[in-house]
Amino acid sequence: MIINELPLLGFTLLMQVSVGLTVLFNAFIFWPAFNTRGKISNSLFVIPLIALGFGLLAAFLSFLHIGEPIDIIKSKSIELSHLRFEILSVIIYLIVLGAFLIFTITTKSSWRRIQKILLDLSSLAGLAGLFAMSGFSIQEPYPIWNTLYTPLYFFGTTFLLGSIILLLMISKTGSLSSQRALAGMSALFVVYMLILIPLMINNLENLNIVKEESLSILFSDLLWIFYGRILLLLITLGTLFRSLFVIRSSMTKCSILIWPLSIALIAAFFAELGGRILFFNIVNTISGL
Repeated sequence: MIINELPLLGFTLLMQVSVGLTVLFNAFIFWPAFNTRGKISNSLFVIPLIALGFGLLAAFLSFLHIGEPIDIIKSKSIELSHLRFEILSVIIYLIVLGAFLIFTITTKSSWRRIQKILLDLSSLAGLAGLFAMSGFSIQEPYPIWNTLYTPLYFFGTTFLLGSIILLLMISKTGSLSSQRALAGMSALFVVYMLILIPLMINNLENLNIVKEESLSILFSDLLWIFYGRILLLLITLGTLFRSLFVIRSSMTKCSILIWPLSIALIAAFFAELGGRILFFNIVNTISGL
């Protein structure tokens, strides 16, 4: 993978984590309390703050990769339509999420309807940005990415990393039901990502143009990354199952939950980083970059 693509890799991963945190926070933490007019612990609002931080860092890395975004937005090139939509969606996502945090910090009420509207809008904008991000890769010049598996992989990474981080952050103050739901969801997303591996390999075999080169790269030079990623996903799955059995009652010590979740997060992150490196290296080698 060439050095120039490191900002792109960092942008995609950080934005996926940011959106995953925001969407799942909205679904598992904010929405139940809002719907029942329950009180949300102030400490939980650090979660969207961290999501905003990840998003801003991702935006900074995108500037290093694409240069000046205003020029792309003004461009009338059809080829840049996905990129323009991605940039606009990310900008809206960050602005609306920032507005949600400002309103939350300045208001004394535990919740307001405007907070829910802002969080819903930021979640939708973030998901739209990820869809555009994956759609930009689904083009004829990139036959390996020009497939349904690209958006499936993008959103899988988003909710896998987002659910583990959110579960780790609510291990002290979150409800047991939210913890169990997130632990179960995280485990299901690991299984989902493992199932995608043979499906994506089968897709490579069906692409006659790049079949031999892709498979030779995957099963020779990058073999250790390929199997390392599978091992890391299995470690993630095992630690998540451990966490699921630990979440039993309010008497559960937080330290018992934090250690397996920390291991799961580290393993999942490096597994997805390895998957992205595989993706980029195969495309770059075939394209002669």
